[in-house]
Amino acid sequence: MKRSHKRWSDLSARQQAAILTLASVELSLTATAAADLWCRPAGQVRGSKALWWPLLFVQPIGPIVYLTLGRSPSTGQPAGRTPRSPAGDPSPMRSTAAPVKRSAARSANAWSARSKS
Repeated sequence: MKRSHKRWSDLSARQQAAILTLASVELSLTATAAADLWCRPAGQVRGSKALWWPLLFVQPIGPIVYLTLGRSPSTGQPAGRTPRSPAGDPSPMRSTAAPVKRSAARSANAWSARSKS
């Protein structure tokens, strides 16, 4: 019994589009999971990082399992990054909205008020 395989050119345009879409989703998930596992400290990974690496390449469920179950709950910030305000103030930003420009006099008054405290 001879087994015949369909060639890419034998597939309809809809089938080709579906395959390309699913392949791009799979590649994106794998790349996201690999980058996260690479950058995330071992203390924020459930289990051993060495055991997660091979699982990432079990398609399509490996990256999904890692991204949903393999990471410890985080503080909502990317690993190793501390948010800073645009002015360099070390306090975390309270909003992601663009900062409001202050006049020079108002900024100077705010600065002098801080230095007096």
